Amino acid sequence: MQHLNPALFRSGDPNFMTSLARGIEVLSSFQNSATGLRAPTISKRTGLSRAVVSRCLYTLSELGYVRQADDGYYLEPKILSLSQTYFKANPLLSIAPEYLNRVKEQAGESCSLAVLDGSDVVYIARSAARRVMTV
Repeated sequence: MQHLNPALFRSGDPNFMTSLARGIEVLSSFQNSATGLRAPTISKRTGLSRAVVSRCLYTLSELGYVRQADDGYYLEPKILSLSQTYFKANPLLSIAPEYLNRVKEQAGESCSLAVLDGSDVVYIARSAARRVMTV
């Protein structure tokens, strides 16, 4: 499952930092992974060479964003600090809970707030209904 993000192979733009793009691509390879990832798996997911992946993982580990275990690499809690700024700076998130709770109460169902990120839908807030689930 090679990702091969075209931005990783961009050339000619003096403002584009390929090394930074590669590091972010390595971090992105952890999406939807419930277990540790080994360097060869990350290499396959990103299309980056194992040597590049190893250097990125080393740097990310030194900075505290990933840690190495026997069964692969894992994200560290420090990675959450990157998303916290988004949540704190987004004015929509300061008013959303009131409206989500109101919709939840009126509908009797859980209610979520989502935004588009390119072509992806990303849920950024939720108000969960409290009820017993029947099967």
